Amino acid sequence: MSLTDKTAKTPLCADHTKGKDNEQFFENQLLTYKQAAQYLGISKPYLKRLKAQGLMPYVLVGDRAIRFRMSSLNRWIEDREIT
Repeated sequence: MSLTDKTAKTPLCADHTKGKDNEQFFENQLLTYKQAAQYLGISKPYLKRLKAQGLMPYVLVGDRAIRFRMSSLNRWIEDREIT
């Protein structure tokens, strides 16, 4: 049996599932102000202003910590895309 025969018989579902889990992990990942601002390509003060104006979704962790969910940031970007 050649190497190609072995690879052809290897089930792909395990790798596909692993990729999907990683994608869900990154979509649900919570970012700090600094990380979120860097991801969006905006300044930290501007991000704070957007949050204060109720224009940026955020997650309250504990009593005071503010975090931004990656999927919410992606949605925020898509909502502002002009085609």
